[in-house]
Amino acid sequence: MVFFFNWLFGSRQHGEEDEKYFSKAVFFKTAAHDFGKFDGKPDHCCAFNNKTMSTLGVAGFGSILEMTKPIEDQEGNHRVHYLFEGATNDGSASHILRGHKDERDGRAACHALKDWYEGKTTSGGISKTCRLKL
Repeated sequence: MVFFFNWLFGSRQHGEEDEKYFSKAVFFKTAAHDFGKFDGKPDHCCAFNNKTMSTLGVAGFGSILEMTKPIEDQEGNHRVHYLFEGATNDGSASHILRGHKDERDGRAACHALKDWYEGKTTSGGISKTCRLKL
């Protein structure tokens, strides 16, 4: 079993019996196709938001989006921006990210999308659409 975890996670045993394989960090690479696409339709926002937050969390970028913490990884913040930009390129939400293109601020882009789609006007429209479907 130890061999399997060594092989799977790339850990090596350094002579100690159990080197706590489960406590070691495992890093995942995030690709654009993992992030998904967002067509800009308000009723698709919730699913896109859930997928992106879990993908960014697994990839280790979750802390970049927290407004209460300073951004320590500027390169990671730029990557997050590019992921959001790629996800919205083909949809009507791309105009929201254009305002953050020069500084490539992934945190600001994420919160701009959230403000747009979870704000009063758009969330009221989503509620109206849901009521009509019922």
